[in-house]
Amino acid sequence: MLWLTALGKLTAGWLAAWLLSRAGLHLTLRLVGNSKDRRQVVRTTVQALMLFSWTAVAVWAWDTVP
Repeated sequence: MLWLTALGKLTAGWLAAWLLSRAGLHLTLRLVGNSKDRRQVVRTTVQALMLFSWTAVAVWAWDTVP
């Protein structure tokens, strides 16, 4: 039963992280404007933050398993 809870946490956490990153990326790109360099920096930063957030969610979900 705890495995199902962990799987649910993992799925929900990754979905929430993905949705927040997409919304944050869209909002930030609108604020940055049309500069290619700035847009690339924003995209790279969001990708790095996504890697960190997915890892944090995996650790949070794994903590449920005994």
